[in-house]
Amino acid sequence: MAGPNLSADEHETIAREFYEAYHNNEPIDPPRARWDLAVADGYEIARRVIDRRLEHGEAGGLAGYKIGFTSAAVREDLAVEEPAFGRLLDRTVPSIAVDPTIDTSEFIAPRIEPEITFVLDERPHDSLADGDVLDAVSAIVPAIEIVDCRIRDWDFTPPEAIADNALAAALLVGEEGSPGGLDGEDRGSDFDPSQEHVAVEIDEQQVAAGTGAAVLGHPMRALTWLADALAERGETFEAGDLVSTGSITRPVPIEAGQRLTARFDSLGSVDVDIE
Repeated sequence: MAGPNLSADEHETIAREFYEAYHNNEPIDPPRARWDLAVADGYEIARRVIDRRLEHGEAGGLAGYKIGFTSAAVREDLAVEEPAFGRLLDRTVPSIAVDPTIDTSEFIAPRIEPEITFVLDERPHDSLADGDVLDAVSAIVPAIEIVDCRIRDWDFTPPEAIADNALAAALLVGEEGSPGGLDGEDRGSDFDPSQEHVAVEIDEQQVAAGTGAAVLGHPMRALTWLADALAERGETFEAGDLVSTGSITRPVPIEAGQRLTARFDSLGSVDVDIE
């Protein structure tokens, strides 16, 4: 990855603007009007925003990672060659089993994406490319990711989206399960995440559908990509991390008063009410 274009002071200035957008739920103008962000700038800005949210007690702790740009069509539209990642924060992974409602006032212009999400077991190796990635996974869970853009009108370049924590807003995780058996002797099950079908419904009307193959051809490839991307930065996973692997369908805008459902063939359903 090429180095940054901007200085530390410029990173801090942009990070402060993104932080205020999170804090006030008010979008900012595209940073490119004043700065030429590279991908490396985007990751550094995102890190600073997350650090600030953690310092101010607005995030709890770190819960894992989300991966974006895993759809070939999206990468072609945005002229990017590889996916991107952001961080999941504890307070952005609410327990919908306790309270299956989401308040849209917490977001600017939210959209939803159905995602296959992995729960990591013991800390995997820095790179998963040479081994069985299932060894790093304790469970596969259904999820609805709420994505949001702190840049006005969803008008972003790829580095700006990365600076915006890869558009992360919330991850609504369904009940933990191991379809076909990921545990013990059943680890070599016939369950294939790439063939998992999901239908997205709003008020019981289907609005989008797809299969796990939309995620880099196979969601496990997204996990492998992320492990390598973190290793390049001298980072690695933590045991128990969630990894949301990327949208299976196009993003769907949502608004208050709707009932959202993501129906996965094997993983089960995720149901939430939007207020």
